[in-house]
Amino acid sequence: MTGEKMKDQITIRLNLEGDGSGELFVEFSLNGFSGKGSAWFDLAKLEDQVRNFSEFPLSIDRLPCIRGGYWNDDATEIQQEHVYLSARPRGLAGDVIFMVRLATPVETGMDSELNYSASAELRATYQQLSEFSTNFIRLIRGEIGEIRLG
Repeated sequence: MTGEKMKDQITIRLNLEGDGSGELFVEFSLNGFSGKGSAWFDLAKLEDQVRNFSEFPLSIDRLPCIRGGYWNDDATEIQQEHVYLSARPRGLAGDVIFMVRLATPVETGMDSELNYSASAELRATYQQLSEFSTNFIRLIRGEIGEIRLG
């Protein structure tokens, strides 16, 4: 190691397919913890979920959330969560906590005990969360190549 402190941040990229879907790649390095993961999303549904991150103030009863992974056959219940992004209010000062959880898929026939996951939280402001939401929508529309929070 070089002794340099890595910048605490979350990086998100999206590989767009021509059918209205895309694979979302999330990577983070926060306070010495790191992880990366991906999940497939319907882009129209993803954009709807992303818009919830721009709400002010965040409602504790309906926190913004993006979840991806393996769903049951009728897509009503997640069986394996590979990507989770959410935010919640923090105190009265106008800060928010951005949460990220990532996990590797467990495929049929694999040893289910060999599953890797990482999670972390990042303090942010409502302004950063609003910019995150705006840029995430630009990412979904193919206008930019990646977004960063932190």
